[in-house]
Amino acid sequence: MKFQYRTKITIAVAVLCLTVGFVLTQFVIAQAPAPQNGRGAMPGQQRGGGMFGADPRAKTLTYHFKEADEDMQYCLFISSKVKKDKKSPLIVTLHGMGAGPTIMVSKAAVDLAEEGGYILVSPMGYNTNGWYGSMPGGMAGMRGAPGARSGAPTPGGGLNAELTANREKTDKPSTGAAGKWLIKDNNNEMKLELKAEGSKLTGTYENSQTPGAVELKDGKIEGDKVSFNYVRQVNGQDMKVSWTGTLSGDEMKLKREIAGGAGGDGRSGPGMMGGMPGGGDSSGKDTNALSEKDVMNVLDIVLKEYKIDEKRMYLMGHSMGGAGTLHLGTKYPDKWAALAAAAPAAFTSPDVLKSLVGKGVPVLIMRGDQDTLIGANVTQPWVDKLKELNIFYEYKEVPGVEHGGIINACLPAVYEFFAKHSKK
Repeated sequence: MKFQYRTKITIAVAVLCLTVGFVLTQFVIAQAPAPQNGRGAMPGQQRGGGMFGADPRAKTLTYHFKEADEDMQYCLFISSKVKKDKKSPLIVTLHGMGAGPTIMVSKAAVDLAEEGGYILVSPMGYNTNGWYGSMPGGMAGMRGAPGARSGAPTPGGGLNAELTANREKTDKPSTGAAGKWLIKDNNNEMKLELKAEGSKLTGTYENSQTPGAVELKDGKIEGDKVSFNYVRQVNGQDMKVSWTGTLSGDEMKLKREIAGGAGGDGRSGPGMMGGMPGGGDSSGKDTNALSEKDVMNVLDIVLKEYKIDEKRMYLMGHSMGGAGTLHLGTKYPDKWAALAAAAPAAFTSPDVLKSLVGKGVPVLIMRGDQDTLIGANVTQPWVDKLKELNIFYEYKEVPGVEHGGIINACLPAVYEFFAKHSKK
């Protein structure tokens, strides 16, 4: 994976964190049910996800998550067609960032599960930003990145990028560091407006992929050397971005470092990716690993309590949950009869799909054609890899649907896809 590509992915995930809360609040969902017992059950809390309403036919339950030493919430619906003496199909459904499990057991989902005779379960994934194990080691640990080790958490830190800023031509020519500067990184444009006063450098920074200008801090000029930084709020945490560079006429060679979280050590908070290690929560827990473990724990609970048809176990998810679906689906291919990822925020390498070769696990990928958060450029590499590996798949774009709307808009196609496939 090229370094520039990794930089673009970092920016894309940061934008996802900034935007997803707004997108979800625009998605019209019924009022949340009354708070349940257990950790994270209060509406709006990070681990509760109760701000999005579950259908009243679904139960909100808890179990004790031993590895985290916490009581964890999950949602469960049992179709009236489920019989104690007969094996029933199971769907595990994974929520997107910031939503919580209740959003995946809406009326639309429950109606289809009832009609198809399914057991439908939606785990928390440890918290609403856990990534279900799909982002081990943060950006440095991404599959396909140089030096990456899949599944091995990497301590926090930053990501360096070397970029060139060119002075914009204006009616009032500027010299030195003062003036307007333009940085281009493929389709991304960044603008600097700098003011110099002795050795002090001030100004603003704008990025075409993130909203609003930010004020530069601690700017300095020392001969031909410049330095400055700024802080953005991402997923409720400070993301510090530091720049250093060398000035030469109308050009600046700059190096950027994006810190992993508050304080820049990647361990002091959820960090830029909101639950990606090295970080997790303030206790230092690896939320990425715990998120995956929570899903598998809930799966084990359902398998022990109900008679499940192991030839008809399905996994689906939206956005972050779509990335989790592709991660858990390829990590445990023997468990699933089919996978469905809706608008998957899958920024890791699609090479993991190789584990599905010969396993007979078909894959459905869907997105809304009006989705400006997860573009076709994110999903297309996965589709291309499925085709390359000769894995049975379907790819569908739903007309007129954006990122939040695909949660329910995808459901008829997902349930139709699942009904056609079972393990041999």
